[in-house]
Amino acid sequence: MPADQRDLFALDSPLLTEVRGERSLMAFPFFALSKGKWTKPLAYKTDKVSIEIVPTAKGIATIYDKEIVLYIASLMVRKLEAGEEVSQDFYFTAHDLFCVTGNNPSARSYARLSQALERLQGTQIKTDIETGGEGEEGYFSWLSEARLYYSKSKEKPGDRRLKAVRVRLCDWLYRAILRDRQVLDYADGYFQLGPVERRLYEVARSACIDGTELEIAVGIVEHLT
Repeated sequence: MPADQRDLFALDSPLLTEVRGERSLMAFPFFALSKGKWTKPLAYKTDKVSIEIVPTAKGIATIYDKEIVLYIASLMVRKLEAGEEVSQDFYFTAHDLFCVTGNNPSARSYARLSQALERLQGTQIKTDIETGGEGEEGYFSWLSEARLYYSKSKEKPGDRRLKAVRVRLCDWLYRAILRDRQVLDYADGYFQLGPVERRLYEVARSACIDGTELEIAVGIVEHLT
């Protein structure tokens, strides 16, 4: 991307570190385990944790859509570790996202990106899990804002090229990463796993840290299509 475009968007990409994720997001089932559209509400409840997920007409955000959340979290952690100021707004290229998650930069991948952003912005989450020492009443979405910026093709009038993606991370997850710092790295092969394997990996990874134990009821298989 030309220097003037990088300056215009102040890109946070490329991601030059490993993929990281927030521990609560690893431990608990916030995403539908489906490759297709999932329009049924999801619920998870124990004596200590309550989670409600409400879909929109576009469906609930899936564990594949979660790739974007992990990518954003990784960008945020990298900036924190570098001592940089971190806001809730992130700018990145789709190409770098695809490189990190192992997706081909095809027309289909770009269409899926747009659909995933819609689900991440539309899915409504309600939970009593506190982050950054604060709790919330009511619902929130993973992204409070998501925009795609295009440039027009000079060679082919009517064609356009995606320049950058801009998203605003929700308060809940932003506080968790910024204040709690309960962030864990992901294995290199995570993005090659299927939906159930991804979920099982996350549950195990979130529980196996510094010799501590985390009790989790693995009620996940019923969310498959």
